[in-house]
Amino acid sequence: MASAKLLAVRRPIVVILGATGTGKSKLALEIAQTYHGEIISADSMQCYQGLDITTNKVTASEQRLATHHMIGYASPLQSNHTVQDFAAKALPLIADLLDRNVLPIVVGGTHYYIEALLWNLLILEQSGSDNSTAIFSSNSGDCSGQKVCDNNEKSEKYEKMSTDELHQELSKVDIESAHRIHPNDRRKVLRALSVYSRHGVTMTDILKQQHNDTSDEDAVRGGLRFENTCVIWVQTEQSVLDARCDDRVDKMLEAGLIKEMTLFHSQFNESRIEGNKADYTYGLFQSIGFKEFHAYLTLTEENRTSEEGKTIFKLAVEQMKLRTRQYARKQMKWIKNRFLKRGSANVPHVYAVDATDPAQWKDQVHDPAMDIVEAYINRTLPQQLPIEVNDSFNKRKHAICDICDGPMTFTTTKDWEIHIKGRKHKSSQVRKKRLVAKIENTTEILDSSKKQLCDTLDQYISDNKRPKNDEA
Repeated sequence: MASAKLLAVRRPIVVILGATGTGKSKLALEIAQTYHGEIISADSMQCYQGLDITTNKVTASEQRLATHHMIGYASPLQSNHTVQDFAAKALPLIADLLDRNVLPIVVGGTHYYIEALLWNLLILEQSGSDNSTAIFSSNSGDCSGQKVCDNNEKSEKYEKMSTDELHQELSKVDIESAHRIHPNDRRKVLRALSVYSRHGVTMTDILKQQHNDTSDEDAVRGGLRFENTCVIWVQTEQSVLDARCDDRVDKMLEAGLIKEMTLFHSQFNESRIEGNKADYTYGLFQSIGFKEFHAYLTLTEENRTSEEGKTIFKLAVEQMKLRTRQYARKQMKWIKNRFLKRGSANVPHVYAVDATDPAQWKDQVHDPAMDIVEAYINRTLPQQLPIEVNDSFNKRKHAICDICDGPMTFTTTKDWEIHIKGRKHKSSQVRKKRLVAKIENTTEILDSSKKQLCDTLDQYISDNKRPKNDEA
């Protein structure tokens, strides 16, 4: 085995990126078998116990081929398992594997989970009933143990405020964050307010500290945790990926998806507090399928077999396929934005393998990936070149367009440039020029009429003015 002669060298951390349906899990398993590595799942849904079909977990037989971690450890009835919970459990695990010279292989579709592992975040909230927050150093990633007071009252106040009111509130305490965050982005506005209310420190100050720690003018994260980080992106042509997403949904249905979700709904209804209901923005209910099949799952057995029930089922299947395809696109967009939009020491190189044709898997995916991993293990450069990054990073920019209806607010240079080059903005410019010209023309007419009126009045007064000796 290639790994036998390399045990004396400290292992890198391998990260497998890619959209759902590209074959990430298959490649991770092959790397683990070749180099005696262990797989760490970075998936916000697979961390829950059960619901193996819904969350598309690797099979039991696949898990026996290599050790898998971070799968099925959280209760599916837990209201919300957070990225902080994940990082607190996964980071010590990775450290232990590296200490034992075992290759950690991180794979999963929840990319912000992967991001929490790769970069030192200055603030990482801990879960817990006391609402305490830990402040992390960007150099060590260790918790300082600082505690802050409970802010439930203020949080409840924020929740009752409109998004516009929240943005105005943020402008009072952190004007730079208010300019950076779009007024309609309620989640980010709430987070910035929460950071300030809990720490007494603005998000702007935190980002400035990150810039200083990374010596990177455009840094939006802390430093890279692991010096030797190998990132492989499993790519697939879009049309092929769309077909795979649809096929995946069909296979999940054949495997018993409806039965599994129905059982969970029943368990949830039995255990939930009275008055509570499913929230599709939290916890396991975020899994693709629950929201799409909600109308069908709440039907009685009799109604499911009716014509209306069949129509509802068909629509749910179409919606689940659409959502799966959209999610795959979102995953690819994240990879491009977070790894390829700028080059710096803070972002590791990314190597691409092409999984479009399953018949070419060995030549196009397996062999290139093994060469890349072995190069990282040997601390040498892979023969394959990494993907070229785009150095024109999408910088922050606060801009307000008062020409278009709105006014419209923009927070990045890219969005602003797209807008001012767009048809809507250009049409608004034309309409405004016409309006200005019309107003100016009207003003000229009014000025001319005013002058004529004044001249007429002056003439009238002059013509009708009597000499003093004629006055009675």
